[in-house]
Amino acid sequence: MPCVATAEGGVLSGISFSTINGTVVAEEVDPLRVAEDGGIVDGDRIISVDGQDVSLAEDLDSYVEERLADGRSIILEVEGSGNRRLAWVRLPKISKADARFLDVYMQIRGHWNDMLSVWDSACSLYYDVRSGAEDKALFRSSVLKETGELQRLRTVLIETKVPSLPGPFWAELSRAKEFMEWTAFAMDEAIQNMASEVENRNSVRRRMDSVKWGRSAAERHLSLAFRESGMVMERSFL
Repeated sequence: MPCVATAEGGVLSGISFSTINGTVVAEEVDPLRVAEDGGIVDGDRIISVDGQDVSLAEDLDSYVEERLADGRSIILEVEGSGNRRLAWVRLPKISKADARFLDVYMQIRGHWNDMLSVWDSACSLYYDVRSGAEDKALFRSSVLKETGELQRLRTVLIETKVPSLPGPFWAELSRAKEFMEWTAFAMDEAIQNMASEVENRNSVRRRMDSVKWGRSAAERHLSLAFRESGMVMERSFL
């Protein structure tokens, strides 16, 4: 995913999460919105969610997003003040309009994450061949396969429509999608450039910088879309 909430902040109302040294840490807990008996205070470490270990703030947020529409509660295992305890988090039912937004949002976010995976794989291969750990001929064959997959994913993304409905969240999601489509094209060009000009590092670097810019813009608007939807403010602790 490119993700919605970054390591700088979580998506649960009245609380933020950050990733510090491979651990999810609760920060900026608002006592007016998170009751003292809610079980979480500043500095607490989140060990697991519903029994699954978690080490990245964005993984915790992704898990929460996937369960929004079901309105299910989740259980966090929390460590702090020398002890471990459980905290219940209520995820309320959402409206049909919000459910529609979340459905489109998750589709687009999923396609974006798949494209980022292809891009990161191609970059990893490129750095391997530069270091001598990968054969150039094999590298060219491998990255050309990546471009085919990237083009397929870009087509799928283009075919995923954002409804022309009022609301800043739809507008931000549409902007995010536009940046994703542009960035996918830039990724394709960059990967082909890697294959044809392995030794021309300046040329490859310029194209990588373009991808970095587009990736940042897409993720920024994707994050804004979710925040503008208002669903962030509806979550509360039991």
